[in-house]
Amino acid sequence: MEKTIKKWAIYGFLISLALSVLFVKYKVNTPFDGGYTTEYVPVYDYIVSILRYSILGAFAGMFVGWRFGKGQDKVNKSKTYYAEVFFGVFFIVTFIGIISFFF
Repeated sequence: MEKTIKKWAIYGFLISLALSVLFVKYKVNTPFDGGYTTEYVPVYDYIVSILRYSILGAFAGMFVGWRFGKGQDKVNKSKTYYAEVFFGVFFIVTFIGIISFFF
């Protein structure tokens, strides 16, 4: 079960890292009368925000891995839940990413 938790924590971290690189804003557009100005977020702040979402994804992956790892101890060892765990982590991380845009 510990291997399952570690494995899905790494999967959650990597998936949320990829999604946060895609969706975290690295520039801020400020409109004014005739157009807009663009200011870029400092590199340190950008990296910290990416890591913050990646760590949240790792925790989500740990939770999903724990839930499915607990179920594997009780049932036959030949049954795997790779697809279910992948989609669970994917939807949780996607949900966290969507919520992060509104807050």
